[in-house]
Formats: sequence, structure tokens, C-alpha cells
Amino acid sequence: MKFFTSYLTPAVGEGNEFEYKVFLKAYEQFMKYLDSNKLEPPVIFRSADGFLQFLYELNIICYLEHIPRQQRPLMHWCFKERSYANIRPKVRSQQKYIMHYGIARALKQA
Repeated sequence: MKFFTSYLTPAVGEGNEFEYKVFLKAYEQFMKYLDSNKLEPPVIFRSADGFLQFLYELNIICYLEHIPRQQRPLMHWCFKERSYANIRPKVRSQQKYIMHYGIARALKQA
């Protein structure tokens, strides 16, 4: 929760969209916080991309895919991409992401 309320949500601002570089900066600041307080990072925080994948698998975030000649980008949510053939779909890095509306709203009220 601290990652969102102290680092990612303030960086995102009023909306719930963010770029990969914003996520990396929030992750970096959070890791510095853990280090300065001599806290061992949980397994899900071992790498920025690993944590991004964790958020995607929990459907906290989705990534956007911009397709030429389409007005709106495609939103890739893990629950929609998951199938018998693809049990663990991968999140794309270097994309624009959207935080789930309900979660973003709850975090901004916290």
C-alpha cells in the first residue's frame, strides 16, 4: 500500500494512467525507502519488471496498445488475455499503463 499511496499515486496525479518511466521512478524511490529503513524487500519487489508483472496478474493495472488507424488504444487486462493456452500472460514493458479505476479511486481517498 505504501508503494501506491506514497510513490506511484502522487506521481500519477489526478488520472490513473502512467508511463513505464514513472513506474520505474516510483519503484526506485520505494526501494530507497526500504533500504533507508533497513527493511528487506518482499519477493514481489525483487525487480521492477517482476513487480509490474505481479500488478498485471492481479489486474491492478493493464497496458495500452496503440494500433495505427484506431481511435482508441486496446486495453490489455490479464484476466482477458488468460486462456488455457496462455495461463500466465506477460505484461509488456515500456508501455503506458492504467491503474484499475476502483483501486485508483480508493487509493486517492486513503
